[in-house]
Amino acid sequence: MKIPQPIPEHLLKAFYARDRRYDGVFFTGVTSTGVYCRPVCRARKPKRENCVFFNTAAEAELADFRPCLLCRPELAPGVSGVAPNSPFVEPEDQTLGERQQRRNSKQAFGVTPKQWQRTQNLLLAKRLLTDTEMSVTDVAFAAGFSSVRRFNDVFKQRYQLTPTGLRKTKAQNPEQKDWLRLTLNYRPPYRWQELLAFLASRQIYGVEHITDHSFARSLALVNRDGSTVHGEIKVTHNEAKHQLALAVSAGLHPVIATVIDQAKQVFDTQAQPQLIAENLMAGKIPGNFSDKGLGLRVPGSFAGFELAVRAVLGQQITVKAAATLSRRFCDRFCQPYQGIQPELTRLPVSAHVIAHAHVDDIASLGIIARRAEAIIAIAQQVCSGQLVLAPGADAEAVINQLQAIKGIGPWTANYVALRALAWPDAFPKEDIVLRKALAGADAITRTAKQAEALSQPWRPWRSYACLYLWKIAHDQSV
Repeated sequence: MKIPQPIPEHLLKAFYARDRRYDGVFFTGVTSTGVYCRPVCRARKPKRENCVFFNTAAEAELADFRPCLLCRPELAPGVSGVAPNSPFVEPEDQTLGERQQRRNSKQAFGVTPKQWQRTQNLLLAKRLLTDTEMSVTDVAFAAGFSSVRRFNDVFKQRYQLTPTGLRKTKAQNPEQKDWLRLTLNYRPPYRWQELLAFLASRQIYGVEHITDHSFARSLALVNRDGSTVHGEIKVTHNEAKHQLALAVSAGLHPVIATVIDQAKQVFDTQAQPQLIAENLMAGKIPGNFSDKGLGLRVPGSFAGFELAVRAVLGQQITVKAAATLSRRFCDRFCQPYQGIQPELTRLPVSAHVIAHAHVDDIASLGIIARRAEAIIAIAQQVCSGQLVLAPGADAEAVINQLQAIKGIGPWTANYVALRALAWPDAFPKEDIVLRKALAGADAITRTAKQAEALSQPWRPWRSYACLYLWKIAHDQSV
């Protein structure tokens, strides 16, 4: 359950130094107070003999520690692959026995799937109670509890405090009427402008609106009762506090847990920049990664099917030309939307709509028939459940499934895995820009096979290598 004694010296140093690189990587239980804290906690540090170290918040709570009300462990950045939608929590592979699932979860997180999920639910509820004006009833259901009574009982048992008691000193915020305002913490450095620029050049007109300082888009998400809810978000950057500000419209409150989790994936707030940099530099990645690559994030996707469509539309044409096709596609197939932000006029494309579309309907937009057929095939497989385009899916299996569709090659499949699946080890070796960036001093463009061989030492962080190499190529072209 806890990290074996003696306490690793590097964790002890990180804890006393309030090292942000380790925020969310481990938690410290203080035996003299019964609370557990993030490494960055501003409270006076306890004596060493009163410290117990845990890999996860779930481990700390299983050991009867309560979350610190000052540093708020629920706000800590996660660790890539350790999220509420982890396959250890809700495994996609139904052939995996329950005992094996529990064993895998214990090895990965130190707790069982149910213990992990319960902690995530409680921490989300604590966050919503503290940061929003949502009613206790709405918080209970948004956090995954089946009843308010059950929520109250578990909350009081675990935290020795009632949900309403936590709110006694909370000031009312009139701005919460139309928006929920939350924060997403990250480990610095964070190259916000590079991430925005990448997303802006590929934004979907009407569904997304990206400026030099903000990201906004509409969302259509499935609620726990099977209904679809609509709304919008806006994300800005607070560099001084090492966090992103996430505003969520009222229509999305029932699915706030999904919105938060998706935002973490899209903006890659769980990345560990120093760890990734050390791995890539040890693998002799070309150029100066510490100067040009440290802090780069892999941009994810709020809608996997939407991203797959955008990837197919972008095959063998420029980013600008793909944006034009994407706009036509959106105008033709996306449902109109009217919300708070006037620039958002469409909802994301629905796989169900495209699954029943005719090839000629898509081809009439100037899209090659084979690509139109591929888009329809993807939609049909998504609707049937055969193809899962979301973080937590088996990346290798999804890549193979996509490549089995006529008109989809390795580049498209890997690009979808990189963004829709948030897979940190995607490597579209066929990408000509990437291969040119690998040329080095000899200025000879690498073959796809050579690029693949060169990339092996960078595993499992090749997606970050891709973003870095694309940035090198872009910088050299301007």
